[in-house]
Order: sequence, then C-alpha cells, then structure tokens
Amino acid sequence: MFDKSHPKKDLLNFIDIYDIPIEEPNDIPKNILGVKIFNCLEEMDTDLDWSDEFPEIFKAEDLIEYLEKPKFNSELNYKDRQNMIHSAKILLNYCRSGFLISNTKFKEYDEIYALAEKISLHCDIPTCRRAITEFNMDSKLRNKFEIKLSAKCQKELDQKNIKKSELTNTMGFKRGVYNLSFD
Repeated sequence: MFDKSHPKKDLLNFIDIYDIPIEEPNDIPKNILGVKIFNCLEEMDTDLDWSDEFPEIFKAEDLIEYLEKPKFNSELNYKDRQNMIHSAKILLNYCRSGFLISNTKFKEYDEIYALAEKISLHCDIPTCRRAITEFNMDSKLRNKFEIKLSAKCQKELDQKNIKKSELTNTMGFKRGVYNLSFD
C-alpha cells in the first residue's frame, strides 16, 4: 500500500508523467486514488516511460517501491514548517550580524550549532538552505554542514541554474589577424 505522506498532487503528477490509465483522477479522493494507482501498476507488464523528473524509476515495480516509502522531507506539517523557517531566520540573523553571539538570544555557540544541525535536515525549504549556506561561512565552524536535498529539489535547482546560465550575456575576445575590406 502507498505511504500516506505522498500528497494527492504527487499522485496526480505520477498519473500524468507515466500515463497511468485512470479516468478523472482529480475527482477521486487521495486514498482511493492511491489504491487505483497500485492496481494499475500491478497490472502493467511493460516498462514505464523514462522521465527526467524521476530518473530512478524505470518499471512499475520501481514506482510501487517509491510510493511505499515515506516521502523525503515530508514529516513537516504546516506549523512545523513555519517553525523551521522561523528558526532559519534566527540563524540568518546570527550570520548577517557578523557571526557574533552577543547580537542574538543565544548564550553559547553550542546552541547555535544545534539549531543549525536541526535546520540542515530540511534544506528543501529555501530559507533553510540559505541559512545553512551562510552558516557554513562562519570561521568558528570546524565541520561544514552538508545541504541535504531530495532528488526532485536537486533536479529543479539544476534546471534553474542551467536556465540562468543560458540567459546570462557573455562576451568573448579573440586575438588574431583579421582582414577587413570595404567595397
């Protein structure tokens, strides 16, 4: 059975990407939709079309296995997510005030480190990612935090960087002898 941590939006996305034959999936409740997806996937005997959004999924069994596992970084509900963003803003305040503990509510560096450790687990949230990136610039920090991202978020960031680099104007200089003639 599919894990309840996958939102209906993701289930609809899978139906669209892999052309799963379910009629009017938007009108079906999430629990029933998950069961229908599982039934359709179990009946499929062909490989699924490759998708750049989910490059690790080739077969129906791979998608079933993916849906049975809890969604990465989905343990946060709305309130917890807002609290995590607030904590990240506190860490950003520390970083932007010159990495001085005296400008924050913290008494020891260990408290700030523990907060950063907690924030680093949720780097799919842009504010948390920015906070960890800036915190890694602290000279008092011995071991830098790794920014942990889900595969989907990493893919979106890579695509964003590619598009950004394509739109950036570049100018090159070439040296050599050139012959100009005017008619």
